[in-house]
Amino acid sequence: FLDEVCTINNPIMNGHYTPQQQVYYADQQIRVECNPGYELDRLSPVQTCQKNGTWSPLEIPRCLRSPCGEPPSIANAYLVNTTSSYAQYACIERYLLKDSISTIECKQGRWQNIRPQ
Repeated sequence: FLDEVCTINNPIMNGHYTPQQQVYYADQQIRVECNPGYELDRLSPVQTCQKNGTWSPLEIPRCLRSPCGEPPSIANAYLVNTTSSYAQYACIERYLLKDSISTIECKQGRWQNIRPQ
């Protein structure tokens, strides 16, 4: 007799799952990735398909809006990492960051520079 398969019935708002497949098998894991400016409502982004066809943890993960919203666009730079509290940038080729500041922080509802240590 075969194990049940898991499926994703609800698309995740403001985020997505990886890998994206039609069905998932027992012990297979998926990761939830939230869009920039959104944060996962839990510590672990991983869900695991159980032998009975349910996901563990059972609750559907949600991507919630960061209090600061989406990090600002910076000319000649791109986002390399973002959470609801921090955003980190890298420069495109042939550009350097002014003041060596590559990370900004969400404080009091606004994105602010972090001085390098």
